[in-house]
Amino acid sequence: VVYEQRDAVLQGLLRKPFEAQADAVKALAALLFDQNERAAILNAEMGTGKTMMAISLAAIALMQDMRHVLVISPPHLVYKWRREIQETIKGARVWVLNGPDTLGKLLKLREQLRVAPSEEPEFFIIGRVRMRLGYHWRHAVTLRKFRRLVCEDQTGDGARRFALATEHPACPHCGEFVRDEDGGLTT
Repeated sequence: VVYEQRDAVLQGLLRKPFEAQADAVKALAALLFDQNERAAILNAEMGTGKTMMAISLAAIALMQDMRHVLVISPPHLVYKWRREIQETIKGARVWVLNGPDTLGKLLKLREQLRVAPSEEPEFFIIGRVRMRLGYHWRHAVTLRKFRRLVCEDQTGDGARRFALATEHPACPHCGEFVRDEDGGLTT
């Protein structure tokens, strides 16, 4: 039954994949949706229709109630993706997220979709270079206090005087301070 439904989805597209493309799409769908694999790789030569096959697979994913598709595309193919999605999937809403605040826009859209979910299939296309720009980076370290010994009490009672503690980056797992090439603490 599932296989006939997938065939019907592929036949219902505005642009239909060739038979060999449809076979590849159905194999990917079986791997992802029937065998619950976390990922699948479509490796094919230039000109074989990888974009069309990916869009067709997204149409099958829509049948699985996955309404949102994120496409990370080479920068020169972003608008090709938009055009091909619009020419292939009826009623698809396509968002091209371009510019220095791309990930910020995507996060805002995610919040809007939580408030007012859409029934139409939605595609979010990001150029892979733009994806890296404009997001607020966080260091993969934790801050740890470092107390510097100023002097030891000469009276022999073991008392020590420390300067004010300063915070320095440290490994969040083992607690070791991050040091520069000369072994000094980094700020």
